Amino acid sequence: MAKIHPTAIVSDNAKLADSVEVGPYAIIGDHVTIGPNTKVGEFVTIKGHTTIGAGNIFHKGTSIGEPAQDVNFDNWDGKIFIGDNNTFRENCTVHLPSRKENTTTIGSGGYFMVNAHVAHDCVVGNGVFFINNCCIGGYVQVGNGAYISAASNIVQWLRMGDLAILGADSKASQDIPPYVMATGTTAVAHGLNLIGMKRAGFSKEEISAIKEAFKLLYLSKLSVKNALKAIEEDLFSKYASHAAALEKLTYFVEFIRESKKGIISYSEKHKE
Repeated sequence: MAKIHPTAIVSDNAKLADSVEVGPYAIIGDHVTIGPNTKVGEFVTIKGHTTIGAGNIFHKGTSIGEPAQDVNFDNWDGKIFIGDNNTFRENCTVHLPSRKENTTTIGSGGYFMVNAHVAHDCVVGNGVFFINNCCIGGYVQVGNGAYISAASNIVQWLRMGDLAILGADSKASQDIPPYVMATGTTAVAHGLNLIGMKRAGFSKEEISAIKEAFKLLYLSKLSVKNALKAIEEDLFSKYASHAAALEKLTYFVEFIRESKKGIISYSEKHKE
């Protein structure tokens, strides 16, 4: 049976695994499901049709499942899904989706620091880092292993690729391609997340392929369209025998080609 503090308010309809712990003054609503070994700290609120996996930790004041900050919000049956082994530090917020066909989704293994905000209809991957006071707007998609630094934000409808980094006090107004480091009040690219790729176990061939793709995209003075064509014509054949490298190149190209808002530009000031 779940361990529930006597001051907590937990709906009889909520489904909690036996090993769940609920702290003082926490509130858990009717349609909430929480998996094993999850800890819900004091003053945490979890509402909505929210499904939470195993091994998550919710620190003081975190709020999951409040309505989207949308003046036309009318999706009270909206769903939130959170995977396994995430940590939400104090006062994080995750909101219900605004559109009935969407689910606000967070993967597994993420670390969300104080006051991090995940807006309505967002899709967040695995192993992400959201640093203090960062915010992603509605419908934003964040890839696996992405890192959003303190006091930074991503505008609605944008995408951030796998292992991309957004520096502190920055604002992304266009998509950030995979593996790219970006910074600035209007965020611009200034290099690759080489350390992140090495930590993720990328081979030398994979890293070399991404370096070459980055140079064609940002340093060759080609248009985006022609840079992608060059990557496909030159690098796809060059790395044809390296399946993992080719997979990373394909993802890089497809991410950019699918962009609806365009990708961030490159800053000569940071040219390597």
